Amino acid sequence: MRWFKHDTDANMDAKLQDVLLDYGLEGYGLYWYCLELISGKVDKNNITFQLEHDARIIARNTGSTPQKVQEMMTRFVDIGLFENTDGIITCIKLAKRLDQSMTSNKEMRFIIDTFKENHDGVMTASGNVMKEEKRLEEIRLEESIIDKKEKKTTRFIKPEVTDIALYMTERNWNDVDLSADRFFNHYESKGWKVGKSAMKDWKAAVRTWEKNNKPNEDYNDVPIQPIVKLYNEILSAKTSYQVSVVSDQLKRDIAKRCRNSQNANNVQWWAQFFAACANRLNHIEPQFRPARYKLDRLVGRDFEEVLNEVNSN
Repeated sequence: MRWFKHDTDANMDAKLQDVLLDYGLEGYGLYWYCLELISGKVDKNNITFQLEHDARIIARNTGSTPQKVQEMMTRFVDIGLFENTDGIITCIKLAKRLDQSMTSNKEMRFIIDTFKENHDGVMTASGNVMKEEKRLEEIRLEESIIDKKEKKTTRFIKPEVTDIALYMTERNWNDVDLSADRFFNHYESKGWKVGKSAMKDWKAAVRTWEKNNKPNEDYNDVPIQPIVKLYNEILSAKTSYQVSVVSDQLKRDIAKRCRNSQNANNVQWWAQFFAACANRLNHIEPQFRPARYKLDRLVGRDFEEVLNEVNSN
């Protein structure tokens, strides 16, 4: 295929938001680069939607490292952007983005329609294309009717402030009444749109709002600044990550570690932990040092993994 559809607000997708949070534009760019590789191979003789996945070549072409590419690709599979079957990476949902206007080849147009009907990962097309034209028209009519029914049943219903407050309570928000009012007023002023698209799931919007706008918590009992200072002094030279801004999310992650462990509530423990991490990185070439040693990853979702690595030495 010469091209495929790309929504202008694709970056607002919840899964791609996770990619941006974890890897920034490097991960976002890798995702679309992989889609280009897949769609570029699609033709009437190849409709497997398979990625010729060689981390070394992809790393060379994107300016990354094989280890980083492999890490990001694993993340893409984990959150459902790609599929991994016996080591074969595919993106079957890309088939749903195909459109007849992408090609003038009659056989390929038949394949596109038939693929959408069957939803199979691998298939072969009939050589007698003209014989199927009438049936294809029936399929398009049926799909049009189904689409209209689905649009009616999935129509977005604006939540009440009380609904929002209840959901925020379930997610352990602080000051839910004020937060629910702010959320409601914010999206009311935007016509309940996310970017340029109509909102489909307000609970998903609450979860995104939670990541970006959740009120600050009380961290007076947590030695956040001393811990950040120790990281900058001990580990930043090894990781090339200098913490200049302590975000609310970083505060929450450090606080969580400190409150869940008596050791982690001791600044001296962090000094020993960072020193052990630095010692481990001495044996790893700079270009191969994993991003999980970045402070927000180190105290966030990768904490247990790094701690186990350090303790195993």
